[in-house]
Amino acid sequence: NKMKKILITIGVLMTMSFNTPENRTNYELYEAISDVEDYIEWLNEDLFQGRITEEKHEIMLENYESTLKHLRNVQRDLTNLTPEYNPYPIRK
Repeated sequence: NKMKKILITIGVLMTMSFNTPENRTNYELYEAISDVEDYIEWLNEDLFQGRITEEKHEIMLENYESTLKHLRNVQRDLTNLTPEYNPYPIRK
């Protein structure tokens, strides 16, 4: 019974510590970066499969890469401001 209370308390404390605004922001940035990287992969596959023209591919790729650059800059700046709250690595 005592052990159960201890485990519940530890679980609650861990949940509270991982649900800080900084962690949510880092996670959301990490997910946004991952999503844009997926979009680039799908875009390349669309070009390979002939579903889009090279011109459209180039325009969309430039837009995705620009978005990715901005997201990584925000993530880098956030990391420099709050290094103790950055459990998600910056991909290069």
